[in-house]
Amino acid sequence: SPQEAAKGAKFIHLFTATDAQVESTLTGPDGVFSVATPGTMVLIHSTIFPATTHRVAAQAPKGVEVIDAPMTSKPPVLEAGKGTFMIGASPDAAAAVCAHLAPMCKAAVHCGATGAGNAMKICKNLGNVVERVMVAETAKLVEAAGLDIVQFLAIAKSGNIASVWNNWERVLEVANKHAEPKRASGLVSKDIHHALAL
Repeated sequence: SPQEAAKGAKFIHLFTATDAQVESTLTGPDGVFSVATPGTMVLIHSTIFPATTHRVAAQAPKGVEVIDAPMTSKPPVLEAGKGTFMIGASPDAAAAVCAHLAPMCKAAVHCGATGAGNAMKICKNLGNVVERVMVAETAKLVEAAGLDIVQFLAIAKSGNIASVWNNWERVLEVANKHAEPKRASGLVSKDIHHALAL
């Protein structure tokens, strides 16, 4: 049970899929909070709403710190020490958590107060989803045009269009902590119309 797993642990790492699972694992009758003692740090690695983290943090026993620490990495990446964590916590708690996570990661980034790590992960995941949609839509166009999809994918890799995030400077102008889309050239507008027509 979560209770048995958490007993005596100074750092508790929670990897569950949903908001409801996070809540029941922490606050249920045999949950983590039933045995967590002052000084314990509970790291929530799940991709959940910031409000869920705030809600469970409010139910934590006195002296037990609840920290959102979602990550971008799968278990083999963590085992190799190459994960990335997004931390939502007070500065003092974030410093302790970052030191604890160091063997598992190339970066543990303090994103702000409780909930900021959750929000950052949701934003990151939306970027992944939009990229997937972009790839799927482009593949449909390639096939509709009667072209070889395998050949197109090879060209896409060699042509450095694999990830717009690696070249975000082409797309965004960032100043004073604000991002504005860069105006595309008239040729881009023409090319979009060509793709629609094709």
